[in-house]
Amino acid sequence: MYIGIDFLIDRGKELYLSEINTGAPAGAFEYDLVYRQQFEKPSGIFERIDRISKDNFSLDFKDYIRSLPYIDDLKRLKIWMDGRGAFPEKPAPELKLEDKWIQYKLLSPLINMLPTELFDENNKDFLETCFPGVRKFVIKRRLGRNGRGLRVLDKDAVNNLENPAGSHIVQPWIDSSVSGFTMSIRASAFCGEYICMFASLSSREVSNHGYRFYIEPGEKFGLSSEKVKVNEVVKKSWEAEILFGDNIPPYL
Repeated sequence: MYIGIDFLIDRGKELYLSEINTGAPAGAFEYDLVYRQQFEKPSGIFERIDRISKDNFSLDFKDYIRSLPYIDDLKRLKIWMDGRGAFPEKPAPELKLEDKWIQYKLLSPLINMLPTELFDENNKDFLETCFPGVRKFVIKRRLGRNGRGLRVLDKDAVNNLENPAGSHIVQPWIDSSVSGFTMSIRASAFCGEYICMFASLSSREVSNHGYRFYIEPGEKFGLSSEKVKVNEVVKKSWEAEILFGDNIPPYL
């Protein structure tokens, strides 16, 4: 399976898995953009993904994705998650991995994850019971992407919140930041192999739709320079073209 993995790093440099995305999630396209900015040449990441696909499935990555038995449900689910279409009538079992609550139940025994609970509007004491001492929280849709429905709220605001449409989870907000920017890390993996990663930085309380930065190993945790050059790129993503082909929804 090809997955995108989102990480946060707190002030103590502790790494937390925030969530995963399946199907053909963003990652390689944005990595290639920041790689080209850094080194002024293509990253070769798409060719590497194709090689892994051929080694494991004897198919190019595009053909592998489009051969998935649940591909139509996957496309419908992604469009529904964006608020642009109907929920799949009988979603394939594999798509349950998109549910952030199921992710937490499956993965939290194996890796350090943000403590996660289901939002419960009928139990106003659940925050104090589940998150003693925490004052700031993140509310997420169980099935959501691109930050849709994501909110950062203090404890009082969460306690006064009526359950939004659909099921939501609650996580403590952590200060994952660098040089004054909120930060998250997106990594991609395919068939159990690490593919790439980049950082997303924002001046807002959450980092989705932030500026993309190249990551390199080193002794220092931070920006290599306080002066950065920002390039705006308006282009259809490689992942969207892989998933939807010639039928990319206009809003994408």
